[in-house]
Amino acid sequence: MCHVYDPTVPQQAGYPPTLVAPVAPRRRGRMIWLVVGLVALGCCVAGVTAQLVGQALREAETAAPTPGIGDPVRDGQFEFVVSAVTCGQAELVNGILRARAQGQYCVVEMSVRNIGRAPRQFADGLQKAFGPGGEQYAADTGAGVVANGDGIAVWNVVNPGNSVAAKVVYDIPTTASLSTVELHDSALSGGVRVSVGTSQPTA
Repeated sequence: MCHVYDPTVPQQAGYPPTLVAPVAPRRRGRMIWLVVGLVALGCCVAGVTAQLVGQALREAETAAPTPGIGDPVRDGQFEFVVSAVTCGQAELVNGILRARAQGQYCVVEMSVRNIGRAPRQFADGLQKAFGPGGEQYAADTGAGVVANGDGIAVWNVVNPGNSVAAKVVYDIPTTASLSTVELHDSALSGGVRVSVGTSQPTA
């Protein structure tokens, strides 16, 4: 049966139905702000964690003792062992070969072994020396030829598994001394430091 709306006839409550405008949802906006807050918190935690890890690594490196004479150290494909350091020599003589220092010669004796799987060039010119005040000294290749008796030990290809004995010579002031040497298997390697702790000559 069809009902016709008559405004003069009292109607039941709720009739005709009243249309109510929908309320805009607020939950989505709250969720977005919650996600943004969690992401920001995660970034802060990650940054603090990275900073703490970096500080711990730096402290560990500082606390770790520097290898010294007789300790095997590695850089790239080479394993080095510094066996002796002798300073205070004004002249090097080897048969007919002779070299005269500007200051004093420091001779660093070492063995170099190729622990890699490919040939590697050893060069005395890549090996650096440092004084206690941070002074850097370069190797004297000419004096190295005299100290070694030939040029093989100052510029030589070392095959995998082979090793060479070398004397690397530094010409430093007579009042100076060496504290560390920095050994490299190539010009681009990071290098490894060995404490040699030589004292200044008395004479």
